[in-house]
Order: sequence, then structure tokens, then C-alpha cells
Amino acid sequence: MKIFDNYPQSTEFKQNELKTLEYIKNFGLIKSPFEELAYSIEENFSIYTGTDLAKFPFQLHIDFLMEVEEEIHRIIIGANIQGETDINSYFLAMCDKEEKQLIRKFHFDFALPGTGESQSVPTFHLQYGGKSTQSIIEKNIGDEKLDHWLSLPRLNFTPMNLALLLDMVFCEFSTDDTRKVYEHPNWRSLIIKNEKFLYENYIKNLYNHISSQKYTKSYLLRDFYYGK
Repeated sequence: MKIFDNYPQSTEFKQNELKTLEYIKNFGLIKSPFEELAYSIEENFSIYTGTDLAKFPFQLHIDFLMEVEEEIHRIIIGANIQGETDINSYFLAMCDKEEKQLIRKFHFDFALPGTGESQSVPTFHLQYGGKSTQSIIEKNIGDEKLDHWLSLPRLNFTPMNLALLLDMVFCEFSTDDTRKVYEHPNWRSLIIKNEKFLYENYIKNLYNHISSQKYTKSYLLRDFYYGK
């Protein structure tokens, strides 16, 4: 038994992301306060509708303005899903008020053991910083403040997808506008579906390990996180 057992396969995972784009597009609540976000979601839904998701990567770059601690900042979120287990990565970034520099950037990655990392990492992990995407570079947004040369630490975290990432953004950067979204029953329906989709087997795997005879000082939960 491994922590990634019964994790959704790549095509199923990408199909779920397309359903999320469609649901939010039809949802309507984000259109007024977050017009850029709503437009980008509709645009990406159009791009991937009819695409053979089993053959092509799923890549998103969405940026929009929102209030963060009483100041307006540009928020950038992205996704990159390629192959079955080659790349499964999401990120959340925030620009300074002038939109010239990144001041925060977090990656949420799924990395199976032996996928090219210089040292072992938790299968599901959070990383601060990381290199800028091509879309960020093309917008002339600098990342000097992040010291992106430093790739460690990679911290154990729960699995991530688009719906859960957006929910995190709305909840953490909470305002009257975001509360109208994340407290709405329709939004909560989307989130519970995605929590079940990603967390059900993940949590079962954790429980099964910690309840098994294999759970000893020689095979800690920490070891299990690393996919051992």
C-alpha cells in the first residue's frame, strides 16, 4: 500500500478539471466581482472542450485582480498536467501593487518516487518559490524577491486541483465579495465533490497505514508521505 494508491488517473483528473471550468462558467456568481477570472475560465473551457484529454496536456494560466489585506493585487494561478505521472503541478502567486514583481508563489505538486528529483520528496507537497512560468516571464513580472534558486523545503500537503485551489484563494483572501462565492451553496457543492474526488482515497490510505501492523518506528507516517 502506498499513499498514492487509487489516485485518479491522468485522463480522469483532466476530465474533472474540465467539468470544474464548465461548472464555474455556468455558476455566475464570480462574474461581477471577478470579471477577469470569469472570462479566463470561459476561455479555457472553450479551449479544452472537444479536446482529447487523454493525449494532450492540460495547462492553465489565470490571473485576475482581487483585494488582499485592503489592497488590490494581481493573483496568478496555474496548472500543468502532462502524461500519467510526468507532471501534475499547480501554483498560486501574487504580484506587488505595481504588478512588477512576484511577492508570493506556492507550488502544489504530485511527484511519484523516482521522478527525477535530486532527493526524496513527499508525494504530495507544497513548495515556496520555484521558477517562473513562461506566461509570467512574457508579462515582464520579475521574481527576484523569491530567491527561486532554492528548491527546498518541499512540505507534505494534501492533493490539489483547480476547484480546491480557487477555494483556498477565496477563503484565505477573504472579503465580502469572496464570501459571497465560497459560502454559496452551489460553490460548496463544487468543493465537496472535489474534496471527495481527491481526498477520499488519500485519507483512507493514511488511515489504513496508521492502522496496519506495518506502522512501526521503521515505517513511520512520515515515510509513507514520501511514497515509501
